[in-house]
Amino acid sequence: MKLSKALSRIRNEAAKSPEFWVERAKLDFAVALEGQRRNAKLSYKQIAVAISSSAAYVSKVFRGDSNLTIETMVKLADAAGGRIEIKILDKASASASGWAFKTPIRLVHNRAGSHVAQNSTTYVGVAANGEKFGRAA
Repeated sequence: MKLSKALSRIRNEAAKSPEFWVERAKLDFAVALEGQRRNAKLSYKQIAVAISSSAAYVSKVFRGDSNLTIETMVKLADAAGGRIEIKILDKASASASGWAFKTPIRLVHNRAGSHVAQNSTTYVGVAANGEKFGRAA
């Protein structure tokens, strides 16, 4: 799906602000963590117990609503059986559109009205800019 010129302009303008990239990083982490959690077949409660935290806090993290420290990100990834990798990209090569996932996932709309990442060999989602992404494996 191609964005209109007006929406593209708004997205490109927003991408100039550090806040855009902060929110993008939080959401990218939450989606990647969800994929890892599902691969490991762990519940939110198991993650909460592993990091000595509450289920409410873990739920907040998985919604992308937390401003996490690197230490907490490492603990969460470890509890889900994963490791984090931090990269710094040159601004010219960083894209405001789309996300790249190493783990195949698909976003599924649940009854509560939110999107949930699920493991799949076929995955399709919608990026923050409204563009569709995915492929059939």
